[in-house]
Amino acid sequence: FSAIVSAPADQVPKSLMITSSVADEGKTTVATCLASMMARSGKRVILIDADSRRPDAAKLMQVPGGPGLMDVLTGNASLGDVIQTHEASGAFIISAGNAPINPPAVLASEQFAATLKGLADRCDMVIVDSPPVMAVSDALAMASHMDATVLVARWGVTKRASVRLSVRYLNNAGASLIGGVLTQVDAGKYALYGYGDSGSYTGDLAAY
Repeated sequence: FSAIVSAPADQVPKSLMITSSVADEGKTTVATCLASMMARSGKRVILIDADSRRPDAAKLMQVPGGPGLMDVLTGNASLGDVIQTHEASGAFIISAGNAPINPPAVLASEQFAATLKGLADRCDMVIVDSPPVMAVSDALAMASHMDATVLVARWGVTKRASVRLSVRYLNNAGASLIGGVLTQVDAGKYALYGYGDSGSYTGDLAAY
């Protein structure tokens, strides 16, 4: 993520989707932390919770739920009604809102594409926290609208087959997959593999 933040302005994606293969891999934590980090560095960032079934982003950022993205896309609210501010970091947040009958159809709509573009034109980055790829088709519905996508996987839990299948699904849906994030890593076990950076977590550099 430091590569994204420090890249030249013309190389930074304006819209970035954070997704995972299955639930409980840490994608929402990654999305909220990235939004907070970028906002604290002076960037104008909007975090969108696009997971209307498990809308945890607003909860993690400790802002009220209420009307959100889905209400805007279904014509029941305006953008001005749903954009909130995370006081601690300065990041803007749009909660998921009230789940429609068919979320994938709403997220695949031109209305979503237009809303995303309008937000991207007003800030440095729009970060979208999406549902897991293997659970529902929402992430695939949004994939082609996003400038870039990052796939989150949980250390020692997520099956390699699930990751491979998620990558295939995302690519087939038109996603620009730029990388992955491994979460909840056991630093001690990681060091046993002898990777060059393992000392950063368990050796003399661990204190930093």
